[in-house]
Amino acid sequence: MQVQVDHDALRYHSYIAPYPRLSQINLIKASEIELVFAGYDGYQLLLRNGDVVLFPRTKEIALYEFVQANGIQTVVGTDPWNLLTEPYLDQTYTPEETHRTLERLGRLTFAPDEIEAIRTRVGPSLLAYNSLVWEWVSLGLVDVLKAQQPSNEDFYRWAISISKRGYQQATTGDLMEKRHQVGMDTILWSKFELLARRKDLWTTPPPFAAQNSVHKWLFQQYSEPHRHYHNIHHLEQVMSLLYSLPSASNAVLLAGLFHDCVYRSEASDNEEKSATQMDERMRPLNVNPSTLLKAKVLILYTRRHHDSTDTDERALHDADLGIFGLRHEAYARYAAGIRKEYAWAPDELFKKRRREILEEFLRHAQARGQFFYSLDPIFERQVETNLRWEINSYPLLTPI
Repeated sequence: MQVQVDHDALRYHSYIAPYPRLSQINLIKASEIELVFAGYDGYQLLLRNGDVVLFPRTKEIALYEFVQANGIQTVVGTDPWNLLTEPYLDQTYTPEETHRTLERLGRLTFAPDEIEAIRTRVGPSLLAYNSLVWEWVSLGLVDVLKAQQPSNEDFYRWAISISKRGYQQATTGDLMEKRHQVGMDTILWSKFELLARRKDLWTTPPPFAAQNSVHKWLFQQYSEPHRHYHNIHHLEQVMSLLYSLPSASNAVLLAGLFHDCVYRSEASDNEEKSATQMDERMRPLNVNPSTLLKAKVLILYTRRHHDSTDTDERALHDADLGIFGLRHEAYARYAAGIRKEYAWAPDELFKKRRREILEEFLRHAQARGQFFYSLDPIFERQVETNLRWEINSYPLLTPI
């Protein structure tokens, strides 16, 4: 699925299923969306006309900004398909686990004979599908549609009607809180694992234990107590934004993981040390040498974030500075975190230097006509307001 998130509309350029037809959803206005449902496997948009449209998890930060900007209700719940498809996962369940699943489906109004009929209808295609993907954690609505490849709208609408029954038990929730419920360690590992599975990253894939060792080290580094902004939450946001860009290369994803792995606000060589640590830890794992070299260059690029025509540098610029385009509450927390990281700096010195940096970012944005190169338009909405707010909170120089 390819979708662009504007300030007040979603624009689908491709879709995972033949229904609804792409011509019907290539422009969905915010006013047409009744609610956003967050389940285990991703997001569903319930439109006011009754249709349900799937939304890609890779764009979840953009979606969060979208629902916040437009006051759209968000609910968190269980999609029945995640329970109905358990028999076709690449694992076994105890009788007690199976009973608990049937109880949960019962609370979602599914009777035992209906559960059996649904599984009979989709079982053969799901078994064939999972013999190729070997999924052992969860199969959901997207997998059902991929497995069935519905050639008629009736099956699609039937599958959607089953998902909708999960909305009945859903509760109002915050999409960001939902994302973080699984724990930051697990989230970081998922980002690391996505990169590890990428084609041509390794000359020879390393053992799992070696990969896990690097992941644990990264988690420890970004969890250091002196990090009030450049921490594990910043890393998760950077990686999420990089994965939202279809052109993100292996090199820029590797650079994103390591770009702040060494961070002391009073030091002037954080980027150099971060690049060195990446090289020392990833080279023995047989990373493609050209990928490693480009990733080192990209980490060093984050010292200044100057204007660039390089696709990877532009991607890292957008992901690393994505906080500039978030809602004001998030930006204000970022600004407060930066001040805490520079608690050693005298107030007047901090204000002067900080203002100079922000004014430079604002000048570049004004010269280009936009701040970000590739992020969805929703992120441009707040950049100038955020920058001017912080600049004007340091009244040492004449405002821009």
